[in-house]
Amino acid sequence: MKQLTKSEKISLLVGKDGWHSESCNDKLYAFSVTDGPLGVRQVNEKGVVEPSITYPSAQLLAFTWEPTLAKEMGKAIADDCIDRNLDVLLAPGVNIKRIPICGRNFEYFSEDPLISGIMGREYIYGVQEENVGTSLKHFCCNNMESSRNYISSDVDERTLREIYMRPFEIACEAQPWTVMCAYNGVNGVPMAKNEKLFKVLREKFGFTGLIMSDWDAVKDSAESISAGIDIIMPYRPHYVERLNEAVENNTIDTKGVERAVENITALSQKCEKASKLRKASLSVKEREEISQKIAEEGIVLLKNNGVLPLKKEEKIFAAGTPTALYYFGGGSAAVPLRNEYLPVYPIHEILKNYGHEVRWHETLVIIPGERRMITNVKGAVRVAQWADVSIVCVGNRHTEETESIDRQHIKLSREETDIIKYIAKNSKKTVVLVYAGSAIDMRDWIDEVDAVVWAGYGGEFGNFALAKILTGEVNPSGRLTETFPLDLYDVPAM
Repeated sequence: MKQLTKSEKISLLVGKDGWHSESCNDKLYAFSVTDGPLGVRQVNEKGVVEPSITYPSAQLLAFTWEPTLAKEMGKAIADDCIDRNLDVLLAPGVNIKRIPICGRNFEYFSEDPLISGIMGREYIYGVQEENVGTSLKHFCCNNMESSRNYISSDVDERTLREIYMRPFEIACEAQPWTVMCAYNGVNGVPMAKNEKLFKVLREKFGFTGLIMSDWDAVKDSAESISAGIDIIMPYRPHYVERLNEAVENNTIDTKGVERAVENITALSQKCEKASKLRKASLSVKEREEISQKIAEEGIVLLKNNGVLPLKKEEKIFAAGTPTALYYFGGGSAAVPLRNEYLPVYPIHEILKNYGHEVRWHETLVIIPGERRMITNVKGAVRVAQWADVSIVCVGNRHTEETESIDRQHIKLSREETDIIKYIAKNSKKTVVLVYAGSAIDMRDWIDEVDAVVWAGYGGEFGNFALAKILTGEVNPSGRLTETFPLDLYDVPAM
């Protein structure tokens, strides 16, 4: 602190760029941060996201009901961070699933505060035991994406504390190195300057680390620092200009500046020390196995009229959209896969390895902004009539469940619904695999099929896990941690 000039202290309050803290001419260790609740999403110097292991969504992780798996996943992702010399992982998200259309529900654990808090806490333990920091987010009441920069989540005190803040309270037991503030306001006050709730975080929940802004969540850098934010991300010239102006005019809380500098300095020193202790404890192969294990435990059997598990002698017809398109949600949680030519092994190819005679027919093709059925539906019907079991792959792409926007509804596309019905009408038995990260309304077709399996967003190895479920090698023991409403407007919050 004594080595820093006034201007250096001000510069320290804003990130050096999008992913690093300021070093103040190498007086401090510049710590790095990275997106990646579901896999490391590191942006290189050219602005390109580096490929990494893609793990199952937080939704599917929660469906395991196994806190030990949350810890294992945290440990695995931390080792991915270590391989890339990264200091702080911007995860986990423990926001409550208040409405099923929220674009980031796949990143969150549950509509229940206890489940969300416990899974988040164990995830943090797993990451930080590897000497990598976490950022608990998004504090708080970030429960929808539409207009998130401008809306206010208005909620009474008891509900706020017992539902929306409770997961953060539980997760803080693991002492995350940082907490990230949300974009939205709470009861009319933007979270980036919500002094009241920052005090609850520190004084009631026992949080002792650094509070950072979400990216561009801050509107007035001086007000945010005074209210309790320690570091504003990412670097923007106007943030620094506003801080310098406030210091010159004595319109900023100097104690707030000193507090922020102390917390940044403390995290810098912690990261520098941790960087010398880091050594990945899991091989890449072991991390891949953890990813698949989580998918195996999280996949949910929603319906089964005796068609599953598949029998070895049964002929299989697989139809729908190529399942390579359904392995992850979009936004800052999206991780490019390591093999661009065969991103995700399709389920029909994996089932062949189990001795099944399998035929695949692409009944839906997707072009940007639109879904279309291919014209050769008659060919699909012929194969369906040949098969003992037809498997239809449907779901939401990463452009439909993603950061910054909410879904408009919870139904599948009309084309997918039509394909399910058409194949079910012409098949002996029909199994539907749903690849998605939040609730789907199935009323239009669920009574016409024999089995429904919630594949979720299983990550890179999700289809290998799914094949084990379908063939009976693994018992489908996943259970929902959120309500799937029959109709969107059965949800009171809507």
